[in-house]
Amino acid sequence: MFSRVPRRICDDVNMWLAVAAGLVVFAALAGWPLRPAARLDCAGNTVLQVAGGRDVSIDHQQRAIIDSWDGAGPAAEYAELVELPPVADQQHSQMLAWARSRGCPAVDVYILDTQWIPEFARGGYIEPISPNDVDMGDVLPNIRKAVEYDGRTWAVPFNADAALLYYRTDLDIEKPRTWSDLWQQAQRLLMDDDNGLSSGYAPQFGEYEGMTVNALELIWAAGGDLIDRHGQVTVDREPVRRLLETLLGQIGDESPAGQEDGGRPVIGRSALDHFEADSIKAFADGRVAFMRSWPYAYARLANNEWMGSSDKSLKFAVAELPGSEDGRPGRSVLGGQSLAIDARSPHKRAALALIRHLVSEESQQRLFSCGGFAPVLRRVYLSPEQCPSTDSDRKVVRRLPDEQVGTLLRAVETARPRPAWPYYTEVSRVLSRGLRDCLSGLRGCDSPAGVAAFTDELAGELTVAMRGR
Repeated sequence: MFSRVPRRICDDVNMWLAVAAGLVVFAALAGWPLRPAARLDCAGNTVLQVAGGRDVSIDHQQRAIIDSWDGAGPAAEYAELVELPPVADQQHSQMLAWARSRGCPAVDVYILDTQWIPEFARGGYIEPISPNDVDMGDVLPNIRKAVEYDGRTWAVPFNADAALLYYRTDLDIEKPRTWSDLWQQAQRLLMDDDNGLSSGYAPQFGEYEGMTVNALELIWAAGGDLIDRHGQVTVDREPVRRLLETLLGQIGDESPAGQEDGGRPVIGRSALDHFEADSIKAFADGRVAFMRSWPYAYARLANNEWMGSSDKSLKFAVAELPGSEDGRPGRSVLGGQSLAIDARSPHKRAALALIRHLVSEESQQRLFSCGGFAPVLRRVYLSPEQCPSTDSDRKVVRRLPDEQVGTLLRAVETARPRPAWPYYTEVSRVLSRGLRDCLSGLRGCDSPAGVAAFTDELAGELTVAMRGR
């Protein structure tokens, strides 16, 4: 006969079962798997698991290209994409948890944001790539350099990313050459109560990696930096201070056009909570005149009914980011994703075969022409193809038009990679939180003296974060 279990223990067990069930339900509702399907026999599993962020391309072209792989024989019959949440910080946390887990690896191939490569390489979580494994001769040089760390190559570039400036062509706008020019044009447009604007410019200033990227681009244009020539954290205090004072002067509460209290700001206070999707929606709704975003946003906007005109032209165009007053051109942060193999994967040869398929010219053409992602191969930019279409989707816009592919190529070629720090994610977290708090009025940045004090504090906080503390 079984002995009676004390009620307290039963209550504790029931509590933890409820917690576990709640986590499973949360993961299911969020579309965020706690891990892919169980892999009881590491070598016996014949499906390559590929983990990456949510596929935001039209008709899910990343998934389609992965699905089109023919496999590598009985050991790896096919590959499947495990999609993670759309926010980069959440993707990083989940991939790192899988990489650190014990036993059979949860995935075989990671689609890593390129700035995470040093952390995964230093931790021994991914396998180095030999020059003989994959031909990267036509990959753009700055993209190829971004997958290197400590003298070795750790991943293969899958798609690139570089920020573009989106601006309305149905308003009285000239392509801004400098950020000062953009602020001035926005202020002029906001004096017109009939154009439907609630603010002028839509950045991504939410507390996440997007704030870090936006900030770096603005700091560079202001003549400053956060990294010195030795790769250490630095804060060029004077340019950063001037930039923060400028931004604080542009941010304010939005009010609908025509409202008597007026005072529509260049940057709405809501931008302090904006992610990419929020900015795209504000631009697509006609509430802002300018927006900074990635290339994939072009197709999203071009297929928006409001963004079209009666003559079938679009109400917006793209340009490279504005530059500085002294003539320095604007530069984007180099974005993009790269393919890395889990160091414990029993299917490394099959994973390399899959990667070669994903970075082939055919796949790169499809990723760009059908999905709108910036390719990593130069020859795709020089000879871009059109996506094969049927009568039902012939009117769907999928990528930048041929005449603007050169703009994208220049933006990608001149883009600067993020610092190759193993603790970059923590540095980014500290930077995005600090800047958002300053711009929100939570760090005493309400006077020049307060801004100066904040920049001094930020320099110390970033130095500590770079050491992984």
